[in-house]
Amino acid sequence: MKSIRRPTLVTACATVVLCLNALQIAMAAPANPRAEMVKSKPTVDSLTGLKHPVLYDDGKCPKGQIAQFSKKGGQGQMRRACVDKPN
Repeated sequence: MKSIRRPTLVTACATVVLCLNALQIAMAAPANPRAEMVKSKPTVDSLTGLKHPVLYDDGKCPKGQIAQFSKKGGQGQMRRACVDKPN
């Protein structure tokens, strides 16, 4: 009879750590590939009519990231999020 090898605690922990790392990478907010880089700070009016967000370096995001601005629904508000800088 062939014995079935059961995972050890170390193997199980390593698997959990790898899965959590993969999840963290997948959840990182990448820049929208259609986002356009702009040179002046976006306003609600400048975002009106755009179907994609814009990227603007306002100096408030961590190193390696840039601010992404988009219009928030039909509420006349902007949404700002820090995303990874595009290559």
